[in-house]
Amino acid sequence: MVRYPDIFKITLKKNGGHLGFIFECPQNSNGREVQISEVTSQGALSNYNAHQMYLGKWHFVVLPEMRIDSVNDVAGDAHGITEELKRSDTVTLRIRRCEQVIISHQQKTFLNALRDSSAAPSQSPP
Repeated sequence: MVRYPDIFKITLKKNGGHLGFIFECPQNSNGREVQISEVTSQGALSNYNAHQMYLGKWHFVVLPEMRIDSVNDVAGDAHGITEELKRSDTVTLRIRRCEQVIISHQQKTFLNALRDSSAAPSQSPP
């Protein structure tokens, strides 16, 4: 059984080109991370992924729907992360797996439902 890390860091250099992925910034102003929506066939990320696959380090391959929660020293602000991605030639990305996002959302939903049900007055059957 293999358990991939939930969070890992990678460093990419544009080298006059591009990073090699398309990302989405959340629509709300409270977004804390950006989502990778597509990994292109050319660019720094494609080269990075190919190298990781060659080494057999599948757990460090970056895929669509993964999240970037920090770039260089910018964290917790999706718009700041976006600007840092555009501005910097070399970026250190902190990547979070999409499975972790889904689990986190499910846990939050469950806890909110539990909290709401315990706060509601109990009704006895008629």
